[in-house]
Amino acid sequence: MVIIDKISYSDDLKTCLGAYDKVKKVNIIEGCEEIGQNAFSGDDDVEEIVFPSTLKIIGKQSFYGAKSFKNIDLSKTNVEIIKESAFSYTNLENIKFPATLRYIENKAFMETNITKLNLKNTNLFSIGVLAFADAEFLKEVVLPKTLKDIGEGVFESDEKLEKINLENTSLVYLPRNTFNYCKKLSVITLPNSLINIGNRAFSKTNIASLTLPKNVNMISANLFENSNITNIFITGKLTRVENGFSKGNLKTIHVFDTDKIETIKSYTVVSEHDITTLKNALDKPIDMALAKSLGIHHSATEIMDVWKTIISSEKASDKHIKYIDLAKQMIYE
Repeated sequence: MVIIDKISYSDDLKTCLGAYDKVKKVNIIEGCEEIGQNAFSGDDDVEEIVFPSTLKIIGKQSFYGAKSFKNIDLSKTNVEIIKESAFSYTNLENIKFPATLRYIENKAFMETNITKLNLKNTNLFSIGVLAFADAEFLKEVVLPKTLKDIGEGVFESDEKLEKINLENTSLVYLPRNTFNYCKKLSVITLPNSLINIGNRAFSKTNIASLTLPKNVNMISANLFENSNITNIFITGKLTRVENGFSKGNLKTIHVFDTDKIETIKSYTVVSEHDITTLKNALDKPIDMALAKSLGIHHSATEIMDVWKTIISSEKASDKHIKYIDLAKQMIYE
């Protein structure tokens, strides 16, 4: 171990190991490439850190729980990866990222005081599980076109987040709980590259209307649970709908092409909803033989209402629907 200006380093000076003594301003030497694991974890004396241009790695829990600094500038470094819980549980308010950044690992910025997140000019490829969760002051997020992968609950419980544009990202999958409990989130634009959306990705949000990109092929369970969604527009390759709208305020479903729809479960839109408007709802006799075979014993009128609730289409035709789950116990009465 080598000590320079009260900061300890590995023998080759490539890894910063933390403060050897109490220090308010940390100047990490040029040539250092990594902030080591737990280097400044819980260090409440450090108020300012100056990073070298040679820095490539922010280590696991390197600043975990350190409460005194509020600003981090990595813009002049060559940091490629910020490891797990590196800045979590700090009072960090502002951060500048370098163009070289590729990976942000799990919980890297969980429960910080960041207000704005601008990653537009980075080469970020992946963001880990809960990376920015519980950031209670985060209002604005800008993501780069290089982003292809995010973990579960990345922005979960960011209660002040109001809008986010994912249109220019390369995301294929939104994992479960991505925006769960983002209570003020009202505007979101999804990328055309998106194929799947996980459970509760938009639950407990304030989104009122959403258009699903043409490549999305499934609406997952509880996708909009306890949210304020009232209108959803479905186009393209949707093949399966789970109970994605449970316990919500959905009023209108617009489905513009049912050609590929194979499975739609009745409780998708029936359970505990006030669905009052349907666009070009199907209006044809219900197949009572099919209904009885599925164990449904309601009146024809009740079944017709359920049928209309399940799907509405510009084509007003159900000939491409291969399977409809109308199990009696799933129908809200």
